[in-house]
Amino acid sequence: MKRIVDYRIVIPKNAIFSETRAAYFLQKNIKLVCGKKIPIVDDTTAPEALEIVVGKTSREKLDGFAFERHFNRLYEFVIKKASDRVYLCGMGAPIEVEPPFRSYGTMKDGGVGTVYAAYKFVEDVLGYDFMNYVYKCYNENSELCMPEKYELEFTAENRANKDINVVDGASVYSLAASSDLVASNSGLIFKTGSGKLIVYDGGGKAETERLLYALRRISGEEIPTVSAWLLSHPHEGHVGAFVELCKNEALRSSLKVEKAYCAFLTKDAYEKYRLKEAEQDFERVSCILDSESTLGAKVCTVKVGDVISVDEMTVEVLRVPTYDHEVVSTVNDTSVVYKLDYNGEQSFMLAGDGETFTNNELMALPEGKVSSDVIFVPHHGKSSLSPQFYSACGAKAYIWQMPISGHYGDRGDGINSSGSVVKARAPIYETTENYDNIHLVTYNDLALPLPMPIV
Repeated sequence: MKRIVDYRIVIPKNAIFSETRAAYFLQKNIKLVCGKKIPIVDDTTAPEALEIVVGKTSREKLDGFAFERHFNRLYEFVIKKASDRVYLCGMGAPIEVEPPFRSYGTMKDGGVGTVYAAYKFVEDVLGYDFMNYVYKCYNENSELCMPEKYELEFTAENRANKDINVVDGASVYSLAASSDLVASNSGLIFKTGSGKLIVYDGGGKAETERLLYALRRISGEEIPTVSAWLLSHPHEGHVGAFVELCKNEALRSSLKVEKAYCAFLTKDAYEKYRLKEAEQDFERVSCILDSESTLGAKVCTVKVGDVISVDEMTVEVLRVPTYDHEVVSTVNDTSVVYKLDYNGEQSFMLAGDGETFTNNELMALPEGKVSSDVIFVPHHGKSSLSPQFYSACGAKAYIWQMPISGHYGDRGDGINSSGSVVKARAPIYETTENYDNIHLVTYNDLALPLPMPIV
């Protein structure tokens, strides 16, 4: 076993900013944990056995690696070992045409994946918990050794080919993004004790085929049947897969959908709230409302108080969008809010991307109405509902579908630079007795029996 303090960090001679940032992040945190500042050298220095290689260097040729980099792979990375040398390599490349300047755009020097590889190394090997906002989890250890086996491939190809773990009996599933790795795949799959399926939202268009694969694996049927498909609001990241199934004739025969549940505004209302995206939003709405003619799904427009039953699971509708046209809002705030109950033993809060109006309407409900054992963290893990809402829910566990950029709070601007994600952590971690009950879905899918274990 080789001590980490006996390593050095190697970067390219002409390192880009992200590669330099990744290297110094590693150096700082190794010193914090192991008590020694290890050196950083460039790749013109003669090779040594104990090296942590950061970014695109000449060391790759030395060890016979030929990583294929492309600007479309900006957030992908690979961690590999060659004997005792460890490679932390992003798969991105600088974009070919510089886009117009955007104040909140992502850094696109091609090296963000390398930064994420450094974050992942620090997380796995040094024990830093990025999602624990109070950062209590460093343990000083000057003798900490490099793992004998430690390799990771975080790429779209690897994610798409990843198998689905299946749990016997009643269970719940959450799928990590498999295509756009910087986006979260918003949705859940519930399986009843007899094997019937309930889908909540389901994710974007790019996730359609993996969702179908998951439904086949979970149901054990070549053509699975979804008894109830619950839809929150018409954003692509939530209903894109459902819409794609409606539009794509080649995929329609891959499953059966008995009933789709939703509550949408009129076309005039969407134009009022989201002038630029109203046409896209309502195109998806129209497609969903017409899904009986395409998927054969009976479309049920829900109202507050409706109860949907599938075997031992019941779903109560707590909130539907009912704004008049004078209210200026966002499509996020047109989310239907569902509360799913498993057999009277465990309840799940499903609040879509609800924001201010959703929050205020839920907080105005009778005491105890929003109380839930598990919260599916809304808005892709960002802060959109208030700390008071989380407190009123009193949840014991959380399912947190978190894109990698949110997990680290970094789309190129530094750790915790995504303020909305940082704010979401506070009410969750402040009210959680055991962090093992926070189930992050970033690198791996979630598959748990029902009721979900609470520790």
